[in-house]
Amino acid sequence: MMSFFFFGFKININCLLIYLRPMMGSMQALSTVIRKASASNFVGSAVLNLLQSQAKIMAGNYLVRSLLEKMIESANSAYLGIIERWVYEGVIDDPHDEFFIAENKSLQKESLTEDYDAMYWRQRYSLKDDIPSILANSAEPILTTEKSLNVMRECGHTVQVPALENSKLMNFGSNDHYLECIKSAYDFASGELLNLTKKMKISVMQKGEE
Repeated sequence: MMSFFFFGFKININCLLIYLRPMMGSMQALSTVIRKASASNFVGSAVLNLLQSQAKIMAGNYLVRSLLEKMIESANSAYLGIIERWVYEGVIDDPHDEFFIAENKSLQKESLTEDYDAMYWRQRYSLKDDIPSILANSAEPILTTEKSLNVMRECGHTVQVPALENSKLMNFGSNDHYLECIKSAYDFASGELLNLTKKMKISVMQKGEE
């Protein structure tokens, strides 16, 4: 189309519409996503779910679906970065309040050293209502993994999830690599918490026998 301008040809509205027609579907899809997200103040998980639902609706339109899938891939990459820091470092790096795990920093840990079912354990970290649909079956393990390890750290125990050979959570791809990473971290955390609980019970029993 730019050749018309370079060679001095005039272009009218009808001609412009002809050139823009292939992009109209994509522009309409973007408009729909922006309008819905803005109207409901969507952030984080809600935006991911909106993009997924719109991509399904436009499954028959290759150009529009491809655009939405690229947007999903970019959004997933940023979101997986938050999950990765949580799973491997126990840190909620969420400046825009987009993560599906909430942290209640007002709770104190004093009672936790003697009671692993204290309010601190149950309410310091919790799931929000909005969870990415693709993580519907993984949200609870993701929460419990670092929830367990953070509790142990707060009690003075040094513990770190061992990284897999390729532990970086790249995308929610079909190879399910991110699920393997999450399962590995969850299994490790569960085992560490179980071992610590057993040690505490033994210690209590020994003190009772003295």
